Amino acid sequence: MTKLKTLNVSRCNLAALPDNIGNLSSLTWLKVSGNHLTSLPDSLGDLTNLKRLDIEDNQLEALPGSIGSLQKLRKLTVYKNRLKSVPMGILKIKKFTQLEFKENEITALPANLIEDGGHVTGLFFENNQIYSLPEGLEKLDRLTTLSLRNNPLALQTESVHASLQALKDRGCNVFLD
Repeated sequence: MTKLKTLNVSRCNLAALPDNIGNLSSLTWLKVSGNHLTSLPDSLGDLTNLKRLDIEDNQLEALPGSIGSLQKLRKLTVYKNRLKSVPMGILKIKKFTQLEFKENEITALPANLIEDGGHVTGLFFENNQIYSLPEGLEKLDRLTTLSLRNNPLALQTESVHASLQALKDRGCNVFLD
C-alpha cells in the first residue's frame, strides 16, 4: 500500500488511526472525517507527500506537533472537533495559507501568528472560545479574510482596534460578530 495516493475512511466509526499510518509515503489526501478520533499518531508527520488532510467532525483535542513536517500540505479541515489550540508548527508550512479551525474550543490565535504567519491569506476561527486578539495583526500583509464570528471576544486594547482598522482599510474582510 505504499503507492496509495488517496485514503478515505470517513464515517467508519474509527476510534484511532494505526501508528504505522506514516508508512503510506505516497499518500496525498487523507480523509478521516466523521469518526470518533480523539488523537492522531505522531507518524502522521511522516506523510511528507500529503497535500490535503480532512479530519473534521471527530473528537480531537489536539493535533500532533509532527503536523509541522507536512511541508506539502495545502488544505487542512478540522471543523467540529474539540481542539484547544493550534500547533505552532503549522505556520512553518509555507504552502498552507488558510487556517480553518471552525467549531472547536480554541481560546487564542496561534502564539507565533505575527512572527511566522506572513504567508497566511485567511484565518477562519468561527465558533470557538477566543477571548482576545494579539497585537500586530496588521503585519499580516497577505491576509484577506479574518473571520472570528461567534467567539466571546472581550473588549480589545486600542492597539488591537487600530490593527483591525488597518486591516479593513487595506481591504481585508474582517468578521467579528
